[in-house]
Amino acid sequence: MLDRLDKLVFYFHVECAMCHNISKVSHVVMEEQKGVLICTLCGKSIKVPEAEIIIKASKDLNAYLGDGLNAKFVKLILNDKFVVESAVPAVGH
Repeated sequence: MLDRLDKLVFYFHVECAMCHNISKVSHVVMEEQKGVLICTLCGKSIKVPEAEIIIKASKDLNAYLGDGLNAKFVKLILNDKFVVESAVPAVGH
């Protein structure tokens, strides 16, 4: 699902809920597919929640970080200590 990996500052891993296959997907592919991807392993549809938000943010961030001068001084780093808070209440609450 990635055509030119060397042209992207970043891309996404999208996991299929059915078979747990992980696809590497760019914001360009998300936009072309209108937020509905097809799993390359089982063929099921994968709907990216609020795809328009991630597409716009990705375009802006990719353009900013893809600029030669910006890329020289600004790097995108994922925080490995970040923990997503669950919206599901804990047992007994």
